[in-house]
Amino acid sequence: MELSAYQRAAGETSRLRLSGPHGVIAPMLGLASETGSILNVYKKYLRDGIDPAANREFLRQELGDLLWYAAAVATASGLDLDDIAEANLRRTRDRYPRQWPESRGGNLPVLDAGYPAHERFPRRLVVAFAERALTSGFHAMCMLGENGGGYLVADLDGRELGYKKVLSL
Repeated sequence: MELSAYQRAAGETSRLRLSGPHGVIAPMLGLASETGSILNVYKKYLRDGIDPAANREFLRQELGDLLWYAAAVATASGLDLDDIAEANLRRTRDRYPRQWPESRGGNLPVLDAGYPAHERFPRRLVVAFAERALTSGFHAMCMLGENGGGYLVADLDGRELGYKKVLSL
């Protein structure tokens, strides 16, 4: 089904008044409401450990409702869903011109390839953030590297320290 055909058919089922200066408000509120319902699936996953795949049919229905409200907003705004979809794909293709293979980061140029090895960026970097008690009794947020060293990122007790190299945390 084409989106503009869906938009017309959805309009035939609408009991919302989509004309006038406030015609777009009710469908926008519907979009927000349906988005909340979709997010509820993820909340159940976080809170109760319920796999989102177990809510697949519910998710299908809520996404359908979201599409219905998107069509209603477009209709109330005098827009066509086909035009919206085409413009969105053009914009995202311009923004993200091709897919990068995740395993290698794609064909990105290695900008520091001409430098000696000790002056190059690491090809793999793992960073963790953690709160640490300093010997002064203050607490700080630290960025920790794989070797256990790190950088003091923020003093959690309100003192301005900036960035400070810390060899061992």
